[in-house]
Amino acid sequence: MLRMHAGNGEHVEMDRRADDAFDAALADVGSPVGTSLGDTLSAYFRWANVRMAAHHRSPDEVAPGQSIPRWSWDGPVTGDVIRKK
Repeated sequence: MLRMHAGNGEHVEMDRRADDAFDAALADVGSPVGTSLGDTLSAYFRWANVRMAAHHRSPDEVAPGQSIPRWSWDGPVTGDVIRKK
């Protein structure tokens, strides 16, 4: 996933707008920010945006074998990952 989104340059304004749109979508489905589910999903989306933005120059910046951490109500679970098959 990181490699697929890497190399597209910096897009801070687009990321901010994506965060806002995601929060609006949460509200539309009845899980707005300010609820447990809304806060958790919003935090995950923002966390993922930061990870994607870290490789804005080139897909070659992404190290092979990256994994996705499992996410709990409190954020990423240290040491517990979903491995790419």
